[in-house]
Amino acid sequence: MDYLEKKLTSLPKVKLSRQADLKIIIKLYSLIISEKISVIWSFNFFNHKALGRTVLVTGLMIVTLMLTAVYAYASDAVLPASPLYQLKRVVEKLEEKISFSTDAKLDTYAKFSERRLQEVLVLSQQDMPSNATDRHNLNQQIQEGLNEATTNIDSMANQVQSIANQNSHNIIATKFKEKTTPANDYLKQIEDQAQINHDQEVIIKVDEIKQNIEQYQVILDENSQKNKQPNNANTDYSPEVENTGTVIEQLKPSKNLQPSSAPPNKQRDRQIDNSINNPGKNQ
Repeated sequence: MDYLEKKLTSLPKVKLSRQADLKIIIKLYSLIISEKISVIWSFNFFNHKALGRTVLVTGLMIVTLMLTAVYAYASDAVLPASPLYQLKRVVEKLEEKISFSTDAKLDTYAKFSERRLQEVLVLSQQDMPSNATDRHNLNQQIQEGLNEATTNIDSMANQVQSIANQNSHNIIATKFKEKTTPANDYLKQIEDQAQINHDQEVIIKVDEIKQNIEQYQVILDENSQKNKQPNNANTDYSPEVENTGTVIEQLKPSKNLQPSSAPPNKQRDRQIDNSINNPGKNQ
């Protein structure tokens, strides 16, 4: 028996993908649920079979909803056009509400910003629809994703400043840079794809986000230096210096990224229309 256990332990362990892990979890939950159902079914609820069936059906509906919510939250395939996307956002709102500490909030906002930018990248890599309405909807989804990512990055900057104010030590310089590195990587890929798509509106928006991140980093670094001032005996120091307010208030960018009401990118749409009407011209 010990020999067999050693052999099994020595076997190579293959790391499963996120989707494979999700499938295994769902199967395990299904086995547990089926076992619980058999127990519930065998119990006669004091000979009230109708009540037993009602409880069973209700329980199945709740479990199905929970499993659907888990899938919607974890799957990268659930995009804004998916029927499950709103359920995904509901779970995210719940996650945001239960992130009580400043560090937890920072991690949550970082995750959300990466998720929105990843969705934008996938959307921008899709073939542009020939229908004008579908093109408009796709462009709007991309703009909304970029704006949501911007909002989350704003919140990240404020959370980093809050952590520094609470702990009174220099962690700003590396903290914000560390948390925004994945976002910057996604922004670079989105910008490259926008260049391919000739989507000037997305290029401008991505550039604004990157500039905001850089300016946040400068402001946070400056605030970090201010927090060091009490150690200098020759510096007139006021306790108010530590609390520098929100980083968003200090940044005050000239162009806030508000939800776009602008029409879809005309240059890109014109090129698509030309390629549709004159398919042999571009070959």
